[in-house]
Amino acid sequence: MKLLIFVAFLVGTSFAADCTSDNVKAVQTCYLSYFTKYGLKSMPDYNTYVATANNFINRNGIKGETTIQGWVKTRIACLQTYVPNCVTVDAMKLVFSTDNDTIARQWATTRPIEDWEFTDGFNGL
Repeated sequence: MKLLIFVAFLVGTSFAADCTSDNVKAVQTCYLSYFTKYGLKSMPDYNTYVATANNFINRNGIKGETTIQGWVKTRIACLQTYVPNCVTVDAMKLVFSTDNDTIARQWATTRPIEDWEFTDGFNGL
């Protein structure tokens, strides 16, 4: 897991943000569609998202994880056109309206980790 986080960190920082404003809006739309599944009505701050996602899994168990798996697959498909240029640390600053490198890096590294956890890494146990 530590290796996966390190690789995700490198990927998030390796590519330059070559992302148009229209692409930023499209990425925001992908994320907002994903967040609304959790009942979030706007782009949340990172800690709110993590708490909400964890609460959903805690309340719903394996069934909740299976549900999230579908949501993540939909998010992956939505973002596919914009990977890698619009899911970098620099792009996440624009997508999540922050100038904080740490917050942008959290978003940039969480996406590939969740993508793996709910696709190849998902065992449904």
